[in-house]
Amino acid sequence: MPSVAPLLFPILLATTAPGDSAVAPQPRIVRELPPIEVRAKLIDPRSSQTLRTTEIGAVRGLPLQNLDDAWSLQAGVVASPSGLTVRGGRPGASSLWMDGIPLDEPIRHRAMDVPLLALSQLELTTGALEAAHGATLAGTLRLVPLPPAAFWTGRTSWSSDARTGTHHDRVGALASGPVPRTRYGLVAAAEALLDDTHLPNARGRSRRDLLGSSFGWRADNRMSGSLRLAPLAGGRGPVLQ
Repeated sequence: MPSVAPLLFPILLATTAPGDSAVAPQPRIVRELPPIEVRAKLIDPRSSQTLRTTEIGAVRGLPLQNLDDAWSLQAGVVASPSGLTVRGGRPGASSLWMDGIPLDEPIRHRAMDVPLLALSQLELTTGALEAAHGATLAGTLRLVPLPPAAFWTGRTSWSSDARTGTHHDRVGALASGPVPRTRYGLVAAAEALLDDTHLPNARGRSRRDLLGSSFGWRADNRMSGSLRLAPLAGGRGPVLQ
């Protein structure tokens, strides 16, 4: 390749010429980063059960419609119209708990719906369950409630299809703060899931037009609420919810 050699030759001379600053050794900089400590509660190493957690704050931006959608983000959990399926078990083979109280429906053994805004974490325990996780075969679903805030705060959420589909809307609100002259705090949350579905609406007229907007019930209306009275951070005492 005679046409390439004349181009490479000056470049080689330039890079190997003595005293050239381009080939001068650069000083090596070594930086020592501060150590990172990770602390967690020690679980019995002889235990054969597995605990998986989901932070509600990390999934709040996802299009979750209810509590079952949040549980289905865990590996081995499938949400279906008949209920949750955990690790291949039948719907109803798992149990839902919150503060040591079961939230399963006694007749069909389906989990109670709780507003996502009122929760801080979801815990799924599977494997060979210990005695503390009885009355279940597939796994235990535990809800960790949101602690009351030291100052009054609020949050609202709204997701909609902008009337491009079935007129679907999901609205939620949260209020949390301390109770005056006590060491307790209050957490109140409510959510509503409204949808006209793809099926014909056999109900009578249940909507009213007011100021150019439509108000009223839809074909499928689901509402859930939560009210919790608990001690503030660092305090102890009974909890009412």
